[in-house]
Amino acid sequence: ETPPVQEQKFSTNSTESLSQSVKQPSPEPLQDEVLALYNAANSEVNNIRGCLINKTNAIRKFLKSIDGFTDDLRREALTKKDLSAKIYTEIEKTLETIGYIKKLEKTVHLQILADKVKVPEKINQHIDYISKHLPELEPESIINSLIALARLKKKHNQNLIVAFETDWIPNKTDQTQHDLLFPIFKELLPPDGRPNEMSRLEKKLHAMKLDNVFFVHSTSKNLAGEIIQKAYKTATEFSNIIVMASQKTIDSSAFNILKSTPEKKKAFIASINTSKTKYCKEGNYNLIQKVLFIKMLSLTIELALGLKSKDLSIISDYDEENRIVFLLPDADFFEYNKLMTDYKAEAQAFTSL
Repeated sequence: ETPPVQEQKFSTNSTESLSQSVKQPSPEPLQDEVLALYNAANSEVNNIRGCLINKTNAIRKFLKSIDGFTDDLRREALTKKDLSAKIYTEIEKTLETIGYIKKLEKTVHLQILADKVKVPEKINQHIDYISKHLPELEPESIINSLIALARLKKKHNQNLIVAFETDWIPNKTDQTQHDLLFPIFKELLPPDGRPNEMSRLEKKLHAMKLDNVFFVHSTSKNLAGEIIQKAYKTATEFSNIIVMASQKTIDSSAFNILKSTPEKKKAFIASINTSKTKYCKEGNYNLIQKVLFIKMLSLTIELALGLKSKDLSIISDYDEENRIVFLLPDADFFEYNKLMTDYKAEAQAFTSL
């Protein structure tokens, strides 16, 4: 009789034998199927993504109509098939450009051009909406991506595991950093001191009858073993596991059993290079670097879903065949109150589900 899962030891050698007891991957359904489910999720209630895209495209159309104005903004229309990280970046560029246009009348040497430009009230309304809701884009993407993947896996009687570690976050035990990230982590992580309980998002997905989704959060040292333990307990195929962790964690020998090869499809992995990750700006403790946890998790799940990567600076390399993406976050620095506002806005998308 198989001993209780919690009593099993997960050394590198034992994971080899354990992997044999986990059902091996069956042929993956057509990618069009999961993308159709993703588009369906994006068409449901509170679809911030679609509204942001439509309003941004309207602003770009207006910018293109301005006679004599040129810039390096990529003016092609954004689509729902784009990665959320790309959409976010392009929206930021659009807001920066339209903001420049709105300030032209105050710039004497550009007065001639400014006289030709009047931003319509409808465009101003779009700007206000985008500024308010942009922080919700990537959290909503995480939700909709998980819904699409979970529905697909459930249709084929399969499970899904999403795993991550947070040891790479600088000064994560510092009270200031803990307070900043708390609104987000309380949605994604199990309650403090109760690691075997489900996170809020996991509970919400299960309440939607998507009870085939399981989250794993652990330390760098224990993450691989706990992923394998969860896979064993839930009979989850290794190809239905998504992992986001630091490069140090992913490069450990414990993760070898979870890595894909050209011959065998296993976990989809995001490896985070933390060489540019800091707690605060050098010489200024009051400026704290934003932790791009939500951006990277959204990007990781979307790539696992099948969306395509295009010209994103945060991606240093992507080995699609071996299902591993290498991320290099290099975030800006902000004051405490600004970061708290942004994190709360990101967390709000999870609470509204």
